[in-house]
Amino acid sequence: MIDWNVFEHTWKFNYGEMDELNIHSTEGFDKSESITPGENDKQVVVKFKQAYPWWQDTFSFLLPPQVDSAGGFDATNVAAKERLATIQDMDNIEIRAAIRPANVLFVMNSDAPGLDDIKVREAFMTAIDRDPLASIRFNDLDYEEDLPGSFTLYQTQEGYQDSFDELISFDPEKAKQLLDDAGWAPGADGTHERDGEPLALRYVFTGDDPGIKAEASATQKILADVGIKLNIEERPSAEFSKIVTKRDFGIFPMAFASSSPLGVASFNQIYASDSELNKSGTGTRRWIPRSRSWARSRTRMSRPRRPTSWRRRRCPPSASCR
Repeated sequence: MIDWNVFEHTWKFNYGEMDELNIHSTEGFDKSESITPGENDKQVVVKFKQAYPWWQDTFSFLLPPQVDSAGGFDATNVAAKERLATIQDMDNIEIRAAIRPANVLFVMNSDAPGLDDIKVREAFMTAIDRDPLASIRFNDLDYEEDLPGSFTLYQTQEGYQDSFDELISFDPEKAKQLLDDAGWAPGADGTHERDGEPLALRYVFTGDDPGIKAEASATQKILADVGIKLNIEERPSAEFSKIVTKRDFGIFPMAFASSSPLGVASFNQIYASDSELNKSGTGTRRWIPRSRSWARSRTRMSRPRRPTSWRRRRCPPSASCR
């Protein structure tokens, strides 16, 4: 039964004061002052500490104190070729495909050896050909979509603009030049070196998903073509949180998933240097108040052309991250 107690439990769980929990975002919940019943238990009164333009988005998902399962299901995620193949010949089913409200990305640890130089990070991104990586991700799914270009809005939303291609484009020769400018020279085997040490980056991923492994190998080959050595480390899925929290990686494939059409509301989560979502170590303290002020000032909310819901959260790139 859903009543005001469910709202209160959801609020307390997401408020951010439970040390044993690693909450991906407290946005909205940390601005709520109290949750009380209204005229009856089915009416909820949420009091905020301040004016908050995205109040309607705070309780898009509810967390009941107890979750009761009947043991069956009406829907399941088949966004992997093995899962899709399993259900394709079943009777009385309907397969629906749509853009996933998430961006799969590489997180670069700016404190890791080699990646502490902004020119090397730029060279890494300039060397990446995203087309073959996208082909691997959608392999045997009978699905394709344009490459993403924004962390704020998705392609299905009004106001979307591809900002990525305005900043970075696939250019192997430019990537090599950036490495040269950073003091890395090609060695005998083609790998860039400096002071006798090769430019070797740690690529850490979790789980044993064949697609993620294929993406890691493809990325390794792409970077080898411009003289960057990529050392791949496969870790158990159970270590995902540990790796993220301790920033135990050089390059880490991750997904930023959203269940909200209000992209600007998540702006600070992505770009602020003190955000739990930003594990790159980049950004400045000056940016934090500016980004928060900018996000608060955008009270005009973008509307999705297809339904989405809630906020940003981090997860492995192969996970549904609901």
